[in-house]
Amino acid sequence: MAQAEQISDEIIDQAIEKATEKPVPESKSESKQAIVFYCKICKEIVSAEKKGKSLSFVCPKCSQSKIAIGTQSSIESYYHLNK
Repeated sequence: MAQAEQISDEIIDQAIEKATEKPVPESKSESKQAIVFYCKICKEIVSAEKKGKSLSFVCPKCSQSKIAIGTQSSIESYYHLNK
């Protein structure tokens, strides 16, 4: 009988844990949370290259270092990109 009480306690704990989980909205997909680089000169998302040991990056297209870093959704929102 003690084993039955233990199993039911585990099931109750799992049910409580599942009920208290916050659902993740579908709009926050993995691709929107990825870190991207935006070249302010080219005005597009690029795959920037790291410049030396510092946290500065260079655009592979225009070779300038005016790069913004952020999540894809924040960059699209801030720079009004339609993607």
